[in-house]
Amino acid sequence: MKKSSVIALALCAITLVVVSAATYLLTQPGQGTDRPSGAVATTVQIGGDFTLVNTEGETVTSADFDGLYRVMFFGFVHCPDFCPTKLYQISQTLDRLPPEVVERIAPIFVTVDPARDTPEVLRDYLNTLDDRFEGLSGTEEQIAATAKAFRVYYQKAPSDDPDFYNVDHSTFTYVMDPQNRFIDVISYDTPIEAMVRKIGGYVESGATG
Repeated sequence: MKKSSVIALALCAITLVVVSAATYLLTQPGQGTDRPSGAVATTVQIGGDFTLVNTEGETVTSADFDGLYRVMFFGFVHCPDFCPTKLYQISQTLDRLPPEVVERIAPIFVTVDPARDTPEVLRDYLNTLDDRFEGLSGTEEQIAATAKAFRVYYQKAPSDDPDFYNVDHSTFTYVMDPQNRFIDVISYDTPIEAMVRKIGGYVESGATG
């Protein structure tokens, strides 16, 4: 085989591997498995309009947060580790940002366990962590539609007890602009200092998706 043909085949193989890896990372997030954060340039649509229920039992839509940067995390109240840790980190991020920046941010926690996480349960849970969070629940169908829009993976784990079970879920934090357009996805292991720089930078610069 000619040398030029060998090089061409090698380049094709490398391209195939890169494309396959990128496709996997964009479509297969799992519990505790995040791709690196950063301003994401991708043709994959992330985010969209949603209709859910807040902790007062009122119907809210994505339009209710227009004008604010949204910092969104999906999880559930009975989550033993990932959720309380990430919510604490988001809370600490807000504490370290200037007040004029924080007032332009809506921190949102969307449950992936609507069967147990009623509005009242969400309210009590978030009040013990940081009452600045907007807790959102809804029907199974509403949660599924919202999770699909944000490319969020979640799956109820098998259990013999219908009241005691785990929910496997992805652990990304999503940053949306004031028009509900996607800006960034931040991986679970991003340090608080980096979250402060990223989120604060987006707000202060008026970044848009």
